[in-house]
This record gives sequence, C-alpha cells and structure tokens, in this order.
Amino acid sequence: LNQMERIARVGLWELDMSTQAFQASDEARRILDIPPRSPLSRMALLRQFDRPARRQLVEAVHKAHLKARSSSLALPLTTRIGRSIMVRVFISRQSFEEGRTKVSGVIQDVTDQRQATEKLWWTANHDALTALPNRSLFADRFRKALERRVRSQKVVCLILVDVDKFKQVNDTFGHAAGD
Repeated sequence: LNQMERIARVGLWELDMSTQAFQASDEARRILDIPPRSPLSRMALLRQFDRPARRQLVEAVHKAHLKARSSSLALPLTTRIGRSIMVRVFISRQSFEEGRTKVSGVIQDVTDQRQATEKLWWTANHDALTALPNRSLFADRFRKALERRVRSQKVVCLILVDVDKFKQVNDTFGHAAGD
C-alpha cells in the first residue's frame, strides 16, 4: 500500500469522530513536509490551511460525518517548511457496527497540474508576442461585463483604439496574426 501511495502520489488519512484520533500515512506526511511517523494532530494539520480553506475542509468533514456526503476539494495549503502548494482532498465516511464513525480520505498534491492548467489558460487567452489579452479573452470579459451590467444596473463603457495602417497587417498576415 505504501508503494502504491508513492506511485500515485496520494496520501491516506483517517479521523475517528468519537475519539478525534487522527492518523495519516507516510505519503500524506511527505506531501505536507512532515517527517514519517512524527506526531501529527488534526489541529496542527488544519493550521496549515488558510482560514477560508480551513472552513471549507471542516464543513466537508462534518457533512461527511453527519450526512454521509462524500466530497472533493482543491485547497491551498502551506506545508510545515513553508512551501505553498495546492492539494486535492477527498473525504468519505465509514460506519462500523459498534456505532463508531470514521471520516477518511485521500490528500494529493495537485500543484503541478494546477500550474499547467493556469499556463494553458494564459497561453490560450494572451498574445505570445506582446503578452496582451487576445480577442478571445476580450470577448469573454466583455460578455461578463454586460451580464454584470444587467444585474447591477450600471453602465459599461467600451473604448476603441484605431491603429493607423493596421489593415495592412491584417491583409498581409491575416486577422489571427493581427489579433
């Protein structure tokens, strides 16, 4: 199981709801920059999340415990050595015949995937040469501004800038290059 956790880069954790005993696998500790088998309390782990993320996590654990609702959250976290990472936390409830309930799950470092996604989004929405927003991002933001205008009853202003002889660029290289 430890080798499978390392390969998948996921760590397991478990919280006994009656005793509040918290356990985390060595891989979960590695993700959090905590030495294997060193003490780790539930409160120490929660302090690694900022307040909004901590609130989301606690609510999800309570929903899993009280309503048997599984969930998956992507949350920012600061590891014990100060690295800022993004983790995905999967949460689920286990019930036992003795009436005991445990909330358990998986924690996964998704920082690389998040950064790759953000880079792809940026590349798709900005000009490679100038790094300025492109037509696609403009259209999206303008559409959102018009939707906000309807809800807020405020005015939206659009300023057009004309560049002399820019038609030659579009005619020579095409509108995609001109954009």
